[in-house]
Amino acid sequence: MGTAKMSTLDLNHENYVTVNGKRFHYIWLRDHDRSEKSLHPTSLQRIFDVSQLSEPPKPKSVKLEGDALVIEWAEEPNHQSIYPVEWLMQHTYDRPSNDYTTGTDVDLGDIYLWDAKWLTKNTPERLELSVEYEVLLHQLHRLGFVLLKNMKAEELEPFITAIGPIYRTLSGPKVWRVKSTPQVRDDIASAKEGFALLPHTDNTAHLVPPIIQFLHCVENAIVGGESMLVDGFRVASEIRQNHPEQFRILSDIPLMFHGFTYHSQCYFQSRRPIIGLDRRGQVAEICYTIHRRATLDVPFDQMEAFYEAYVLFSKYITDPKYCYRFRLEPGDCLLTQSHRLLHGRQAFKPDTGEREMQTAYLAWEHFVARWRFNTNQHLFAKNYGQINNISRLESPGRSQR
Repeated sequence: MGTAKMSTLDLNHENYVTVNGKRFHYIWLRDHDRSEKSLHPTSLQRIFDVSQLSEPPKPKSVKLEGDALVIEWAEEPNHQSIYPVEWLMQHTYDRPSNDYTTGTDVDLGDIYLWDAKWLTKNTPERLELSVEYEVLLHQLHRLGFVLLKNMKAEELEPFITAIGPIYRTLSGPKVWRVKSTPQVRDDIASAKEGFALLPHTDNTAHLVPPIIQFLHCVENAIVGGESMLVDGFRVASEIRQNHPEQFRILSDIPLMFHGFTYHSQCYFQSRRPIIGLDRRGQVAEICYTIHRRATLDVPFDQMEAFYEAYVLFSKYITDPKYCYRFRLEPGDCLLTQSHRLLHGRQAFKPDTGEREMQTAYLAWEHFVARWRFNTNQHLFAKNYGQINNISRLESPGRSQR
């Protein structure tokens, strides 16, 4: 059996201590005291405010005891802080200034930027509702979508709410149902009258967080209507590599998107670029739809260049090379990262049968938060004391009901 590696301690600086090669400022350590005087033991909310100290905190003594860093603070009344070394390594911030990841971020692995040819060759299987939560989350992260099977109409809402609250959108109800029959012609022309829907993202008029769309097929007996998916991050990557100036325009110039609802008497607007970048310059969001784009108000001297980039993006997302087509069968439920994938539908003939779909949304952060809790609960229990009702989260499918 191997010998456990001993922790190292370096006290050669008055403002910080070095543990296992990682530096921690004393003010940061005092701010992150783990005792019940500083952190509530069950809610984990901070109750000590380091900014209220009369002077910067200074240590009276610093030492390693077993697997913990122990600091006696030079303050009245006396106060001792204990930091498990494992916790310190989980929360180290001694890294390059442009790296904003944190020790509690869950590493979901790399995403795969796919095109239609690759996805046709490597088509993921339709998964049962009882699928392990880890499998569901990791495929959503890796490919941007998951296809479930054998879901009943009444199972959609409880499946979602087992993960988190349904996100309300312009559609009004929590679960939005659209049905097309040979006899019905209704107000939502594109959904009920069979017109094709070009690849697009949803909720462009809202300032929404990254969300997951659930599209559940209740009935699909019509001719046509095949679903389409496009990996927007793959398209953005191709444009960045092959057309850098157009990429700059698409990620720099914001467009106005809008939408209104009579039932709630609201008129929504948001201004966002088609390709959204994070603070590190990485593609983080695709925002594109012709249906909710407002009047284009790009400055005059940029308008022609913008249209060139806009048309280029449109050609990419409608190119069969990037557009994966498949048919939703009754009982299928398609989960997509709406901030990454564009989705659409080919035209169908409404007089050939019935077609019924229901849609709902859930914030992506709820998927990650559930997984993050599973991954880090051992740290909660070890460092904060046992938390009531901690148990491993299971699949949100039928195995729980």
